[in-house]
Amino acid sequence: MQRKVLCWSAAIIAAATAFAICRWQARHLAIGSALVNGHRIEYARHGSGSPALVIIAGGFGGGNSKIPDMDSLLTQFQTTAFYYDRPGTGNSEPAKDGRTPSEIIDELHALLTTVGIPPPYILFGGSSGALYCRAYAIRYPNETAGLVLSDGSHERQWLEFQRIDPKVNPEPPPDDPQRKMPEFSGLSQVFLSGNLGVAGSLPDVPVVVITSLRHGPNLPAASPQFEAAWRRLHDEIFELTTHGMHIVTDESGHSIKATEPDLQTNAIKWVLQVARAPERSR
Repeated sequence: MQRKVLCWSAAIIAAATAFAICRWQARHLAIGSALVNGHRIEYARHGSGSPALVIIAGGFGGGNSKIPDMDSLLTQFQTTAFYYDRPGTGNSEPAKDGRTPSEIIDELHALLTTVGIPPPYILFGGSSGALYCRAYAIRYPNETAGLVLSDGSHERQWLEFQRIDPKVNPEPPPDDPQRKMPEFSGLSQVFLSGNLGVAGSLPDVPVVVITSLRHGPNLPAASPQFEAAWRRLHDEIFELTTHGMHIVTDESGHSIKATEPDLQTNAIKWVLQVARAPERSR
């Protein structure tokens, strides 16, 4: 009898926990999946309003889903907010080899259409995610209302670093299938050629560029030559807008969200506010 009571108790607790999780997700993130270009892609969305915030993750693919960590970010803004795990990451299906930035942004465009999130968009990304944000804005300028680029990768970064010191900055390493990084081969070609692979130029929309000056092990400042080159590349992006900010910090490493998350959230709020200003909509 005692064992039966314990079993029933465990079942009730499990059911209550599942119900609580479902209610928590309903209050916070709407999580779903969609089939796009042969990949089933998991995504999360929250809120309503325009322009929508679209968050593009950094990294080269692989690893666990970041959706559970997105609740605090996606729910901060009074607009539609959207995040997805690219194919090969999180709970999305494995990606094909050799995915280029061009293919990745077209896939995102199709995904946003499929799930019913219309433009315009505020695009936010860090590291390689910022590179994809720029590629998206170049290809779809009429759908882009603003950009927030957090310590973003640049198509010419490896060429600049190798020019300074080829020994310290070798060519990008080959793909590592065990880490599910098939898009790395596409990015390798971008870095080696210095060409983003998307024709056009950035639209003149509100832009915030965030640059870190601490990229070495354990976050000390990197050599002045490397940091100067990194900052110059970010300056080039910032100079393409007539309405923006370039924020430089030496308090954070490459992952700014870990140490100075307010820099990112305040930048998004500013771009959202400017994009909604009456003079921008004329």
